[in-house]
Amino acid sequence: MEGEFSVVITINGETKPLENKYLSDALVAWGYSMNLPMAIAVNYAVVPHSAYATWELKPNDIIEILMPMQGG
Repeated sequence: MEGEFSVVITINGETKPLENKYLSDALVAWGYSMNLPMAIAVNYAVVPHSAYATWELKPNDIIEILMPMQGG
């Protein structure tokens, strides 16, 4: 259907369908909270947090999400 957006991307090594065009929308759809600290790379380039809402995802993009973990 015209106007719909649907592609396949790879996130943290797992292939997933994507129905959201922008990175921030996709993160929320995948269950990530925008309030948590995280670092995102798309195709091995770090995306600044300020660009999440405007970063357009494309077919076959590779997304890596890194979040701090506590432990010892």
